[in-house]
Amino acid sequence: MLNREVDDLLQWIAEREVVAKSPELGHDFEHVCMLQDRFREFARETEGIGTERVNAGNEIADALMNAGHADAAQIAQWKDQLNEAWGDLLELIETRTQMLDASYRLHKYYYDCRDVLGMILEKQNSMSA
Repeated sequence: MLNREVDDLLQWIAEREVVAKSPELGHDFEHVCMLQDRFREFARETEGIGTERVNAGNEIADALMNAGHADAAQIAQWKDQLNEAWGDLLELIETRTQMLDASYRLHKYYYDCRDVLGMILEKQNSMSA
């Protein structure tokens, strides 16, 4: 049962890594805002569900190892593999969050510059010769 649960969790983590590794950073201000919103929701959901599932897997593994299970070494290996994959996913989520934040700041700067340039041009055009 633990082996199936660990395999299932590792598959779930691998599917989440695909999203967390996405290189898409938005092509304009509105797009990056949409990507940030979606990724925040993804991260919140992933961390909530993942923490619960990983903790449950760790508890089962610990209980089996503490009970002196014959395959305690294998169970410890599964537990380490699971915790390493989970840590890697959390790191990927943090990295993507930082990348989207940097993209947001860049696109916000361009957006603000276009606004200011538009105001300058409007003022220039409204001035008398």
